[in-house]
Amino acid sequence: MAYKFYYDETEHSRKINLKTLKADNYYDNFITVIVGWDEKHESAIEDRYLAFEDKYQDRKSKGELKSTTLSQKQFKNGFASMTDDNIEFVSDFLNLFDEHVYWCFSSQSKVEFIIHQLFTNYHNDLILDADAVKYSIVKAINTYKPDRVMECIYEKPEQLVVELKSFLRDRIEKNKVNIQLKENENNAYEQLLIILDDVEPLITDNWDYHMLFDGFSKYLKEQKISEYKLVIDREGSEQKTLIAAKHMGHISVVEGDSKDYVGIRMADMMAGLLTKFMKAMNAALHSNYDVVSKVVLEEKWFKLDENRKKLYRRLHYVISELNDSWDKSYAGLFTDDLLSFISLLEFIDANTIAQLENTDCPELFNRYCISNLQDRLEEIHHKLPKENISLDNEGCFINKWGAKVYADATKQPGLEIENGMRECEVVNAGFDAKGIPTVTIYEDGEYNCYRIPEQLSEWAMTLVAYKNRGQAILPAMVRFAKQGGRWHADVLERGENGLKWI
Repeated sequence: MAYKFYYDETEHSRKINLKTLKADNYYDNFITVIVGWDEKHESAIEDRYLAFEDKYQDRKSKGELKSTTLSQKQFKNGFASMTDDNIEFVSDFLNLFDEHVYWCFSSQSKVEFIIHQLFTNYHNDLILDADAVKYSIVKAINTYKPDRVMECIYEKPEQLVVELKSFLRDRIEKNKVNIQLKENENNAYEQLLIILDDVEPLITDNWDYHMLFDGFSKYLKEQKISEYKLVIDREGSEQKTLIAAKHMGHISVVEGDSKDYVGIRMADMMAGLLTKFMKAMNAALHSNYDVVSKVVLEEKWFKLDENRKKLYRRLHYVISELNDSWDKSYAGLFTDDLLSFISLLEFIDANTIAQLENTDCPELFNRYCISNLQDRLEEIHHKLPKENISLDNEGCFINKWGAKVYADATKQPGLEIENGMRECEVVNAGFDAKGIPTVTIYEDGEYNCYRIPEQLSEWAMTLVAYKNRGQAILPAMVRFAKQGGRWHADVLERGENGLKWI
């Protein structure tokens, strides 16, 4: 079974420099979309798309129907501000996506790309969570867009840390006007001031395309697609996108003209739709540098009729449910715009039109969105790995130690202890998809995996975090104890005189 995939992008910057960052139409996220299908369905899908294009002949520019037919102002308040004819257009487009269409997308922060390079000497260890530091810096720059910091990135990179510290101190002082609202932000900025010390010179301002094709590789693996051809929208003589795709192992890849490939035009339309919606949300939630106040979406975003509510439902289905997999969406550390966008789709889909008309709706959505962003920040701190695994008919796999592990840990045997205490050799700690903690233990010459109580989740998460910072504590002897309904776990080591605490 062979598949064909097609790639396009939007908000692209071949070079990211001061002119790029300060442009009036600048948007931080570079969005890419890849759509595809089993080649046996290609003719039918092409016929449907050509019929869609014929219906909207009057929207074509230079013979092509492009995402530019939807102006940015149409998305000012999401679908609530879109005209009826554009609502019908977007609805018709999204209805082209069915179970035969596979697609994935990536969202990359341009500022994050720069920060990764400027702070190459920052690494995760027991003292410093470099990923969290980079995320906080990117978020601060994208939230407030401080001119002098952005100028230093290119004109005086050696002065960036000085200007960044100056900006953070100034922000901390401004936030004191409403410390209850900005307490967490101030705490984060104060930690950054302690951590920031030195910066490496900027390596290059040429964009790197490898990450998005890494995401595509993982998506293909999850969908169990091995035979495929990828066609990339032709970009010019340098062919950087094509070269990056080949570097990431995509051998059967060529460039093509969008006029010749329906798939490229579909990818262009989807990329434009996602970008303009996310760009509108970013503008609506932008923080004024000189004003300390809570920023929420206006009530206008939630004033929807039946057709606009259905369109939100359809977009949510296409993005989050259709041929879904973990790597259908792929992003770097800074994913705030993407998460806010997905959160809005989830929130509107979960509420009725009457509920959305509630005047408290903007605040309710704000709480929901912040909760999702906080969960993402926790993932960055803990770096809990999510692996692609093949399950047998029982929903099991064999881990690297040879222990049988259920994907659903509720089916895993629970760890038992007698007389309130048990000491055993633990080689690994982990979690299932629902966050249930487990441990793999070496006992009686073999390895076995056990479910442990949720009371020990924080203990297990700590071990995972240390491991992902390059400081693995396991394997080690661990003493499990249960007293009065409470579980405890302590890591031990073997010294010259037997076990001792560490």
